[in-house]
Amino acid sequence: MISGYRRLSQNRQQVRLELEALEARDLPSVSVFNVSVPGNQPPATVALDIRGTGITFDQRGLPASLQGNIYVGAQPTGPVVGQYEETLTPLFLGGFFVGTLGQAAFTFFPGPAGDLPLATIHTFDLSLIQGIVPTIGALYVNSAGMITGASGAAAHVQGGFTSFSLLAFGPPFASNTWVEFTMQ
Repeated sequence: MISGYRRLSQNRQQVRLELEALEARDLPSVSVFNVSVPGNQPPATVALDIRGTGITFDQRGLPASLQGNIYVGAQPTGPVVGQYEETLTPLFLGGFFVGTLGQAAFTFFPGPAGDLPLATIHTFDLSLIQGIVPTIGALYVNSAGMITGASGAAAHVQGGFTSFSLLAFGPPFASNTWVEFTMQ
């Protein structure tokens, strides 16, 4: 497994998802998706850690989709709070593979995965390969994107995100992605 840590942006309000027992069900005590506040408050940020669980490749051997488990925060502590799925379209520059365009869904659950979703956020992003980490055989990738739609508790969320990933195509496959959403 690849491990790492990135210092998150400063001077932004940090939002944290905490779960509490209520009527024998786990429900969020405060929804991270309802971040509109009166007045002239700065946008809220939510930090997520995604640990890859799967990858598919196209006929050229390039990544076509990614899947993963979502954790709140910059490290995978606590329960899995959601699932991540992304469909990728390769980008080429001068005949060289340089990154992807992606359409992703971040689906969050109030309890164990398999419960009805609490919220889903859909995104579009541009991911560019920044280099290779030879000691672990991984690509270092930076991404930026925007929220294109949302449903459930996140129905009115707008904003964007930045992320960076370490991807080792294997065998075995491993990926760590650190995402910071900025939402209003």
